[in-house]
Amino acid sequence: MSRIVAVLVLFGTVSFILVADGEVPHDAALEPSAWHVYAPVAEKSFVRASPTAAETLSATSVATAAGPTPSAVPTAAGTPAPRQAVAIVRLQCRGRDEYVVVENQGASTVELERWRLRSVVGDQWFAFPSMSLEPRAALSIHSGPDAPPTGGPSLRWTLSYIWNNDGDEAELTESTGLVVSRASCQEEEP
Repeated sequence: MSRIVAVLVLFGTVSFILVADGEVPHDAALEPSAWHVYAPVAEKSFVRASPTAAETLSATSVATAAGPTPSAVPTAAGTPAPRQAVAIVRLQCRGRDEYVVVENQGASTVELERWRLRSVVGDQWFAFPSMSLEPRAALSIHSGPDAPPTGGPSLRWTLSYIWNNDGDEAELTESTGLVVSRASCQEEEP
């Protein structure tokens, strides 16, 4: 399986990322339906904006005119599609209860099946269970000896330490493997 990625940069800002998956011969033209558009929702965070080629073309032309962060991405019919914006909003690397808070900042429910959270320094991965995250809802993923058990908006990753206090980074990847959000231990702590 091949993955082709094209990044559209306007005025020094990443405006869109286009991704095509599948068997792609080096000299073949891709059908427009093969492309998926990811739109920026925050610094270093992107969300899949449209599932079809017609939406891709419409989204690109409208977003270019509107600027790098439109509030909704138009569909082929011209009606706005709700944006999904799941992001890491906190990374606590110190203490006996380390945790990452992930929030759905969008207007629609997001299915987290096949989403993963990664500690970059240790290359350790947490796979989200089959669950959904409602708009404006948050959940926390805990590790360390004092990590609470799974329940309510908390998920226990492990009772072992995961995060390297001196510069580790968390990456949140959606079901296709695209990194949609990042946070650094040093960004959150002194």
